[in-house]
Amino acid sequence: MTALSVTKKERIVSMDILRGIALMGILLVNAPAYMTYIEGQSITQHAFDPTLRLLYDLFITTKFFSIFSFLFGLGFYIFMSRAEARGDKPFILFVRRLAALLLFGILHILTWFGDILFYYAILGFALIPFYRRSAKTILIWAMGLFAITVLASGIAAVQTYLGSPVPEFISSFKSDTFAILGMFLLGLYVGKQKIVAEVDKHVHLLKRTQLITFVLSIIPFVGILWCHFTDNPLQEILQPFFSRLDTYPMALLYMSSLFLLLRNERVATMLKPFANYGRLGLTSYFTQNIIGSVIISLFGWSNGYTLVQSFYMAMIILVVQVIISNLYFLKFKQGPLEFIWRKLTYGFKRKDKATA
Repeated sequence: MTALSVTKKERIVSMDILRGIALMGILLVNAPAYMTYIEGQSITQHAFDPTLRLLYDLFITTKFFSIFSFLFGLGFYIFMSRAEARGDKPFILFVRRLAALLLFGILHILTWFGDILFYYAILGFALIPFYRRSAKTILIWAMGLFAITVLASGIAAVQTYLGSPVPEFISSFKSDTFAILGMFLLGLYVGKQKIVAEVDKHVHLLKRTQLITFVLSIIPFVGILWCHFTDNPLQEILQPFFSRLDTYPMALLYMSSLFLLLRNERVATMLKPFANYGRLGLTSYFTQNIIGSVIISLFGWSNGYTLVQSFYMAMIILVVQVIISNLYFLKFKQGPLEFIWRKLTYGFKRKDKATA
């Protein structure tokens, strides 16, 4: 019997831990931008900032947004399959769920320009036609979208190097839209294959994924290092390409490694605080920048702060939110925004059963 892969409840915990860790990564990436939006000031410079920026680019930037997108696709499958099992109308319910998320996104945009909820709600409709498709078809589409974004990024780099304008359709293909949708579909594929639900049956696949994604990440990893340490003008052109090329294998490497590690009881216990943080995912994401604005005022950073200081701020927000979320679930079963989201999806007259 393994730590987090046997019962229905435990499998949800493993997903929540991953969601909590993804929220941490998103917080680290977003924190430097709070100043620009909240106070209208530019971030200042610290001696350690270039090193920290390198670490961000290598291990954090874009990776955790991709994991969050993967979880959205996986959550779509779980939501739809459970609705079908209950005899509900899954497609109607999911449209209502997206409409509610769209509302949250509109409200969040008022306080944070980097909101992804609105974007997810719009792109979420593209998932609906894929629910009845075979796992193989979904995987082909996901891989195709990944290939398109990487290829478009490469073409854009070449066009820039040649001094030619990048065609608009190429810019569209290398945008985050296709990358996010690809991760949505990969999450749906993993849900259909029950890889997360039955980790013990897929240990070999997860280990193989670890190895392949580790190998695939080596070239872009070295490329990002080169871009940071060279004065070659090409570095500004190649940096976006290497970052795009690095995103997918690193995100998959993180996820496969985590699901394997969570089979260990000691690791599962150590990461358990992130589970409640992940369960409070919508509320936590919605309030991160609000807490950030309070910290900026308290620390007197209204004239600017460094990347290092933004890291400290992110850690403060993380600790506060993890503590609050774990205390919150001692008394409540759902987060406040999660409760509203559920009610807007199913209706306020429906009695809650097990939380999804």
